[in-house]
Amino acid sequence: MTTAQNSPHHGRRKFLVKSSSLALITSLPLKSSWAAGECDGTVSGNLSGNTSSVACNTTVSGISPDTWKTIATTTELNTVWSAVFASTSKGTYRRGNNGIFISDPTLENILNGLDVYDRYLVAGYLNALNGHYPLAEGVNAVTYAQILEEEAQVREADVLNALELTWT
Repeated sequence: MTTAQNSPHHGRRKFLVKSSSLALITSLPLKSSWAAGECDGTVSGNLSGNTSSVACNTTVSGISPDTWKTIATTTELNTVWSAVFASTSKGTYRRGNNGIFISDPTLENILNGLDVYDRYLVAGYLNALNGHYPLAEGVNAVTYAQILEEEAQVREADVLNALELTWT
């Protein structure tokens, strides 16, 4: 680890990135602006609600898991769960009619599956990956998905509901 990564500023930046990402999804019903990049405000200003510039609105228009099944690219669908998420999927997935258990399902397996938790997290990831959710500076779609997953492990119903509220 470099000296910069060990500095208090790096820790503070990591905290702000994580906090702003969590605020992004968990405050959805309350706020329409997520990332500071689209506005004149700062991440900490958006987090505290104390921005010195005029408030701006960011359009959030997510896509549901059922729609992602038909519009996601082959590359996106062939991505395995573990390439995006930190823990194992909650659902049980089997390959075709032969009933062989899939230990690391693809996003397509999950979107075609029945587990709501897994399907919603995949939709959140694909929405972030494809620009439907504006992300704070320094946050990519995988980081966002892992933060979503971590938060859903504590507040599952809130996170899943917030994701659903973004679908148009």
